[in-house]
Amino acid sequence: MKRIALILISLAVSTSVLAADARKIDFTRPILDGAGMPMHETDDKSPTATVGFVASFALYRAAVASDPRAPAPDAVKVAKRAILALKIATATDAELTAEEVSEIKSVIGIFPPLYVLRTLQAIDPAAVK
Repeated sequence: MKRIALILISLAVSTSVLAADARKIDFTRPILDGAGMPMHETDDKSPTATVGFVASFALYRAAVASDPRAPAPDAVKVAKRAILALKIATATDAELTAEEVSEIKSVIGIFPPLYVLRTLQAIDPAAVK
């Protein structure tokens, strides 16, 4: 009986740890300027920039070598980034693991600082407190 109770407790703890590791994020959240106004993807005539735009564009861009003489990126890593980009581009409640959040954080630095800040505030608020 004690053995069954220990197994059930172990399963409950494991499940809660896994659930705590995942975060739900609204990637349709707009990128706001310092006055709280929506920023645009490129110019005033382009669509409003969103957290999903910043994150997915950065994931796609990270797959392209900036130096044509550089070796081609690892195909599996490129494909995984594309899968993640497709998952988040317009998701309103994407559930991401810590690893996926870390992957996004590693590539969004190609954007101007305010785009990076607003994206970090959405995907990992503790990183920018």
